Amino acid sequence: MRIQHAVLPLLVLAGLLMQATAQATIIAAPSVVTSSGSLALSAETLASGTSGSGINFDLLLPGSYIYGRSFAEGGTVLAADNSLSFIDSYAFTVTESGGSAVNTAIAIGNLQGISNLDTRIYQADVGDSIPLLGLPPSFGSSQGYYTAVNTQVALGGFGVLRTSAVDPVFLNAGTYVLEVRGLVSGSLGGSYSGALSLLPKEVLPPAPVPIAGPGISTFMMLTGGLIAWARRRRPAAR
Repeated sequence: MRIQHAVLPLLVLAGLLMQATAQATIIAAPSVVTSSGSLALSAETLASGTSGSGINFDLLLPGSYIYGRSFAEGGTVLAADNSLSFIDSYAFTVTESGGSAVNTAIAIGNLQGISNLDTRIYQADVGDSIPLLGLPPSFGSSQGYYTAVNTQVALGGFGVLRTSAVDPVFLNAGTYVLEVRGLVSGSLGGSYSGALSLLPKEVLPPAPVPIAGPGISTFMMLTGGLIAWARRRRPAAR
């Protein structure tokens, strides 16, 4: 019996270590090749822990990629940061150098709202753990870490429009992570949506300017503007 009592704590510890390992999410090798479409969530951190498949999209230029998520109820804050209730990661690989990336995340309304909304893009490697609460290894490098400009506009009875946009940047070929973070603050939950656009460097557009207005999907307007801008750059048919 004494042997069983001595072994039991070791078994419990082993179980906890296995559970912690199962919760760790790492970036997988590119498994989905797409020229345009949507990004699936690679990993998430909530108050209950971290989970995800680590899916890594292999993105082609040019292309426009939509991402977004809805939360059914207000979130419990993270133990490590009480200003956040979630960190979502979307891993992707740029197959060729010379692309620009623009992403915008939006939360509208008081019933369905997200406070402290923020996005960022950072360079990573296959096998890295995601999401990250702190700064990534690429922070401080000349290539590989990009922060967002966050804005907030009151819409009267329609609530608050929050945008979080990374200015157009030049990306080398490689693997990156787009992270969306925030605090689900609506009484009925919250949601965000956005677009990642990859274009050849020759059509690098100016920084997007969010347009506030009830019932308007700003990220779709931005994406449409990028496509229209790129079309105007094309030579006339001969």
